[in-house]
Amino acid sequence: GVSAESDQINVSESDDGEASFESSTVQDNIGDVVNITVQVDNTEDAVINIGDENDDNYYIQGQLEDDNGDGEVTVQFNSYTAGNYSDSTVLSVPGDDDIDNIKEGGDYTRGSLSGDTLEAGSYSMNVTAGTSPDVTSPDTVGTLRLNENSVENIQTWAAPSDADIDDDDVDIYDRVGENLTQSDDVAAEDVVVHEIQASGIEGALEYEQEDGSASDVTEAFLAATDTTPYRINDSDATTSGLRLYVNRTDVGANADANPIDFSNSSDAVTVVDDPDNNTYFVAVDTSDVVFENGKTIVKEEDTRLNATFSVREGPLTDDRNSDSAIYTTSERDATLDLDDSGVVTVSAATGQEVTGETNVAPGSELEVEMESESDANPFVLRPETDVAADGTYTATADFSDYSAGTNFTVQTLDVDGDSDFSDEEDGRIVEADTATVSISEQESDGSEVVVDSAQLSEGGFIAIHAGNASGDVVGNSEYLGAGSHEDITVTLDEPMDEDFTAVAMPHQDTNGNEAYDFPGDDDPYTQNGSAVTDSANVTIVEEEQTEAPDTETETETETEAETEEETDAPATDEPATDESETTAAEGPGFTAAIALIALVAAALLAVRRDN
Repeated sequence: GVSAESDQINVSESDDGEASFESSTVQDNIGDVVNITVQVDNTEDAVINIGDENDDNYYIQGQLEDDNGDGEVTVQFNSYTAGNYSDSTVLSVPGDDDIDNIKEGGDYTRGSLSGDTLEAGSYSMNVTAGTSPDVTSPDTVGTLRLNENSVENIQTWAAPSDADIDDDDVDIYDRVGENLTQSDDVAAEDVVVHEIQASGIEGALEYEQEDGSASDVTEAFLAATDTTPYRINDSDATTSGLRLYVNRTDVGANADANPIDFSNSSDAVTVVDDPDNNTYFVAVDTSDVVFENGKTIVKEEDTRLNATFSVREGPLTDDRNSDSAIYTTSERDATLDLDDSGVVTVSAATGQEVTGETNVAPGSELEVEMESESDANPFVLRPETDVAADGTYTATADFSDYSAGTNFTVQTLDVDGDSDFSDEEDGRIVEADTATVSISEQESDGSEVVVDSAQLSEGGFIAIHAGNASGDVVGNSEYLGAGSHEDITVTLDEPMDEDFTAVAMPHQDTNGNEAYDFPGDDDPYTQNGSAVTDSANVTIVEEEQTEAPDTETETETETEAETEEETDAPATDEPATDESETTAAEGPGFTAAIALIALVAAALLAVRRDN
């Protein structure tokens, strides 16, 4: 891939305009095509120079023209063909812009593409507005860094047998998780995709398309890459040094190697390139593979293969770089899921699922054929299904028009309709599971709701949805056994703080663990294809609180009562305490005592006078 640094250096004005590099430093790997963006201002013309005759012993010059007037020209420098001094394309401009008057020179010369490419290192470059090839004071100078190339990794992916890998409307990376799955076990007749991560390949493929006879990247890859067995004389090898060798490794002891003969398997190969990320996808249709001994991959047998991609010692490198991936092709197979009695069981209802597992590539489209054995209830159903990423598949069919007790046969058909793909199994239609539920309008403190009644033919749970049947599940009941239930209290997961519509929905206990596991398991009970539900408005009210006693009133009442009790108490001969003397001198009891004392005092005074 290309990386660039954005700092700009040594810019000067030109009388006829100005030219500059978008990035003053650009880097890529030896053998790749380097993209260099030139920006022009107040001009359509500029001259670019890469390399220096004195410092690098190599240079190339070209005159650029911004024909589309967008102020930019992208120059492509093919480091694989540089220095060949022939008709090979080294500098080019894609799109509507143009390049002319290309001149290449210096003491460095290759003679042919089999000679060594430019060395790794830094090369000067400059650009100047105008058309003059004699540049003494460039507008902008920069640096091109060429790094060593390498083979980083190879891994395998599986794709459906009918996958159109090079469809321009679908990005190769968008297929991952849909119909491209990493795997080292590929079903026979599916497509095995070799993902090769390697730098330094792009230039050789570009040469085959620009200067060779290749019409697309697949033909370019096969032309640039040696796919012949290693026993072939080196004189038959390609000049690039690229090699893809896919060898069968399960031939037994004392046997010759048996590699794929790509010259007889070219129809099996499709290549998708992503040079910006140094990644190349080589897809091989295993149904079209021919080995060197003339044999093919037999779908009833397992085949073990070793794929090795390498850059051999040659023009691109002084040392061999390689990586390998081992994978197996296996007999295509599918297995239907059976119940404990060994049959496929469905209910006399809509939305019935028949499931299974297969080794064919995820994204493959299969059919599940179900044929009645009853003359009274004849039917043949063939729902389609796509294989999921985990290798499972689920076909959905409507059995609501057929009677419980009807027997049928079921088997999975391959992508091409092959009925030998899986064993034929027995199937049976049983009575559909049924449920009813009822919930009334109610008041709640927000922590729970009460479902009036429910009837569950096979047991299960009552889930409460907020708003509507597709709304969030805000609570569910404990497990309820088969039969009828009344006044079912459902505690909500989180208290509700405002009025809402509660939708009660019965759910099955499909996995039999008496724990609510929806989504995933424990699907709702259905009727006519829809979930069984009932709904009601729930009004949130605050919890009633007991009023606290009026402390002030009770205190005043108690004080008055105590005062009356003290006043009515009989007089004693005990002297009053200081506390008694400091009590309030008010009230009827106190006034009567004063009057009595006054009368006694007057009587005593009269007696004294009489004496």
